Amino acid sequence: MKLWERIKPKFAFLKNKQSVFYYFLFLFGLAFIMAIAVLLIESFTIPLGGDYVQQQIPFYTNGYDDWWHFLKTGEFPLWDSNTVLGVNNIGANSFYYFLNPFFLPILLCPRSLIPQGLAFLMLIKMALAGITFRLYLKNLGVEEKTARLFSIAYAFCGWNLYYMWFNHFMEVVVMFPLVLLGIDKVLKERKPFTLMISLFVLGLANYFFLVVACFAGVMYAGFRFFQTIKTRNVKENFTSIGLGIFAFATGLMMCAFVLLPCLNAVTEAGRVESATYLESLKTAFSEKNLETAWKLLFDFNSTKKRYYPLVTYFFPVMSDFHCVLYRNTGYDNTLSSLFIYTPLTIMVVPALINSIRKKKVSHIFAAGIFTLMLFTPFAYELFHGFTVDYGRWQLFVVIALIAYVAISYKDLKTYPKWYFDISVLVILFCMAFTVATAAKNQYDVYDVKETFAIVIYQFIYVIVAYFIIRFYYQKPKFEKILPIMLCLEVIVVGNMTLFGQKTTYNSLAGGPSNFKNEVKVVSNINKSDQDYFRIFNTTANDSTNNLGMREGYNGVGGFHSLYNTNIKDFLNWTRMLYWRDTWTMGAHEKKVNLDQFLSVKYYILKNSDYNTNIDSEEIVNDINMYNVPFGYKYREDLSSSTHSVFENENYIQLGYAFDNIIPVNKDSVENYMYLENNYWPVYSAEHTRNNGAALYSSAAVKDFMQGIRNEEALLSGAILYDVDESGFFEENSYTEETLNALKQFPINNYSTNAGELFAGSDLNVRRYNCPNGVGNNAKELLDTSNGTLLAANNSTPYKYNQDKYIITLKNGSNFCSATNSRGGSCYIGLKMQLNRYAYVHLYDEDDNLITFDYHQYIGQDYKNLRGFYSSRPVKTIVVKPMIDEDDKTVMNGFAVYQEYYDTFMNSINKIKQNPLKNVKVTTNTARFTTNYTSSKIVVTTIPYDAGWSLKVTDVNGNSKQKDLFKAQGGFMAFVADSGEQSYYLSYFTPKLKQGLLISLSGFALLGISIGVNYWIERRRKTSTKEKDEKAN
Repeated sequence: MKLWERIKPKFAFLKNKQSVFYYFLFLFGLAFIMAIAVLLIESFTIPLGGDYVQQQIPFYTNGYDDWWHFLKTGEFPLWDSNTVLGVNNIGANSFYYFLNPFFLPILLCPRSLIPQGLAFLMLIKMALAGITFRLYLKNLGVEEKTARLFSIAYAFCGWNLYYMWFNHFMEVVVMFPLVLLGIDKVLKERKPFTLMISLFVLGLANYFFLVVACFAGVMYAGFRFFQTIKTRNVKENFTSIGLGIFAFATGLMMCAFVLLPCLNAVTEAGRVESATYLESLKTAFSEKNLETAWKLLFDFNSTKKRYYPLVTYFFPVMSDFHCVLYRNTGYDNTLSSLFIYTPLTIMVVPALINSIRKKKVSHIFAAGIFTLMLFTPFAYELFHGFTVDYGRWQLFVVIALIAYVAISYKDLKTYPKWYFDISVLVILFCMAFTVATAAKNQYDVYDVKETFAIVIYQFIYVIVAYFIIRFYYQKPKFEKILPIMLCLEVIVVGNMTLFGQKTTYNSLAGGPSNFKNEVKVVSNINKSDQDYFRIFNTTANDSTNNLGMREGYNGVGGFHSLYNTNIKDFLNWTRMLYWRDTWTMGAHEKKVNLDQFLSVKYYILKNSDYNTNIDSEEIVNDINMYNVPFGYKYREDLSSSTHSVFENENYIQLGYAFDNIIPVNKDSVENYMYLENNYWPVYSAEHTRNNGAALYSSAAVKDFMQGIRNEEALLSGAILYDVDESGFFEENSYTEETLNALKQFPINNYSTNAGELFAGSDLNVRRYNCPNGVGNNAKELLDTSNGTLLAANNSTPYKYNQDKYIITLKNGSNFCSATNSRGGSCYIGLKMQLNRYAYVHLYDEDDNLITFDYHQYIGQDYKNLRGFYSSRPVKTIVVKPMIDEDDKTVMNGFAVYQEYYDTFMNSINKIKQNPLKNVKVTTNTARFTTNYTSSKIVVTTIPYDAGWSLKVTDVNGNSKQKDLFKAQGGFMAFVADSGEQSYYLSYFTPKLKQGLLISLSGFALLGISIGVNYWIERRRKTSTKEKDEKAN
């Protein structure tokens, strides 16, 4: 009872219905009502498209596993092997979630319910945003009721809705008001603690927006300093400036243990490397090219970008990818949302008129500056460190707009009605202007019917809201009407955004049932096998390439803005990138040499993918039903009723030992590992289409073959940069010991290909049009009597289930004709460029089906290969497009590459003679031994990173550090000495030690400042008390 009596007062807020606690519940309830339809339809998830399903759900699952590993074992995961082959965990994942305080509550969810947990976290963060904005408004002198009202608009503002698919941006909406509040507290009260702590938390939550907050914070501090300068004396002004600088510096120092490793990683990111804006601006000024400088500063290079602020201010959010009037074929970084809800938009112009009449210069100045920044590209670059012209900084404008209307709200009843008349005319004119501009420029829209409906809805609602406000704004009822208007619009606009995604969780990665089944299969594999390996899963593709994170295995793909760029050359050489110079990638094409190098040990295949194309009477024993590469055996004990598992019998763990070096010129490695321009023959372009454009391009065929050669070379020697036979290394980036050790290895130019290529004039490609349907089973697909043979130059776009391509060799022979004498299996690499997907069937000379699989192509000339595996000679290849041809598809023809099993095994058997032994891999370490008769170059399958170090110990117990260097385009390699050697690889995040020291210093400064503040306050109270006593 005594304990209860002591803590009872702390729960007094539960009896107060006006407490902030109940306001939070109201905001959460509003968020829940807004999302209830989607939650009920989508298994209590919020299925946003793009990055949310591809990144946020897998990333949170990956972080969930990492943190629970730490909590269970005490080993903090500094290295993450799940993310794009392997990354610096702090440097790469802190941007998304890793050390984010708002992420940690997800650890309370069961792993299987992480998508549901994420959905509720998003709703909670919306409510928290309202709470922090209320605090900010209250500090500005806004009344409680008004602060709560306008905090609703902020919590659900268009910016927050638009960036919901970037779940990790929502915590920024929570923290940004606290940063501004902290600045005001420094200026008003000379107290730096709120600013310090809010910058620290923001740095942990999202260091990217810490940059935005610093730029915006400095601007805001300058504005508020001069706006309130007369409220302080000279000493107080200088004190405020000093405290502000101190608070900013201390806040940044406190989160340095995150900032330094992340900045180190970010400087190598593709978006930073490709940033040219600032350099172009410097050049324009240095060359006195004022026209170019003007365009860079004030002119967007896109017409629609000029109008984004108008469209997104006057029209609600339609989806997280498009704005209402403009459709984007790709994600446009400049696009954001300024929508603050219609009643507030109507109040902005009256507030401005009122400020002008009252000669509030600071208000007019701020409005002018924000307007200028919104329509000039310089601001978009500035706020994001001159990397990309992001529109994300517009949250600062949203805060300013809502805060301005909230501050002005106390004067609302004094406005004459013509203020609102002017406001609605301005709004309707601007809306009509933006619609007319979009129509004039013939911009495509996301969905014609939906766009038309939203445009009409907004025009009507603006007029309705105007009449309601004009009629009621001076009446007592308005205080009840306005919150209802705002909440109803939140629900409507929120549903526009959520349903505008056109994404469904129930179909993600094969649906919840498939996900559950695959997690069980992966769990069984991981329980039975403790080796370090990667898994190929047919569910993973360009839209689910982070699937390994969700299902708990090391995959062969990923979509991550901060992937380990040390492997960039490898990704280009092997065509793993889905677009050139991008951050989404995957080895999903069943290419045997690439899979082998990446230590793929298991294939997981959905049975449902392979049971629809064969009639029962067509099945024979030697059909490769699952099109698995040679060397894989079926594992019945690991398979299930829904999935089949195959194990690689040629799996080699962790690394490969080589006796030779393959040289690469670092200046010319982006796509071609070798520079032998005439090595591959040029094929005649005998098939043409679309105004005579070549069906076969010699450049495309060469690029196709170059990728294959690169993959074969991975298993043929240690591929090192800048090897020159006379000077050995053009750039001496190695220590003398390593350089001398490497000089013993022979340099071999890999210039002969193991396989054989057929393209152009070698092939007979026939296209058949089948108006009544191509057919689905193997016999129908091979049958040519159900279609019409089209001329080679026919330019009619192909259609799904109406066209098929039949490929044979012109000379009448078979592909893989020597299969029986060359290892009993053959790898066929099929190059083609059809829109997105196609089914491919291979037949023998008796027209019996050998194998079948789908082929994926997403519009890149260099990622167009799929591997097929045959146990006998192939007479015919039939291709059935699965999607209609579109205008963006550039068909560049077919090519066929073949490689026999015995050729592949020649490389593998040689590598197997010198394996790494006693391998044990943990999260941050790897141990293994070697016992070579002579020194070797060992290339590991762990990507290179400066945080790795290698210690070697010989049989006598003598230890030393070994140099690590990059090989195979980005993987760790070292020279292994002869004799028995024990190796210990360990990882520690680069710049983490320095960051920790700076952070400790920052926390020390925080502690000292708290102590000093306490001493000052105590002295002040003592002095006041003494004065009171003397007065009495």
